[in-house]
Amino acid sequence: MLRHSLALKWYSVGKLVQAARFGHMTESERADFREQFGDVWHLVQTMLGHRSVDTTKSVYLEPFLTLDVEAFLAHAAGFPVAAFMADVFTGHPRVLTDPLAVAR
Repeated sequence: MLRHSLALKWYSVGKLVQAARFGHMTESERADFREQFGDVWHLVQTMLGHRSVDTTKSVYLEPFLTLDVEAFLAHAAGFPVAAFMADVFTGHPRVLTDPLAVAR
């Protein structure tokens, strides 16, 4: 449990430091920086001694995998998210319909 706590704490700290230190850069500059030096995922990977960043993401920081999506949805106040999702995914071959939904 301590490794999970360490991972969560340092991921959060890393994101805050990254935002404070590199927030003035353009997205292109930040992408170049990440390509050269890694990102917050790689920081935590190094601290935990994992060979693969995928281990860090999927085992220790799994709750943070959807963080960007959640942040986007939090800023989508007033946007018809449910209707948008229904329009986008209705009829998609990899999306099952809701078996409890009333047929239209």
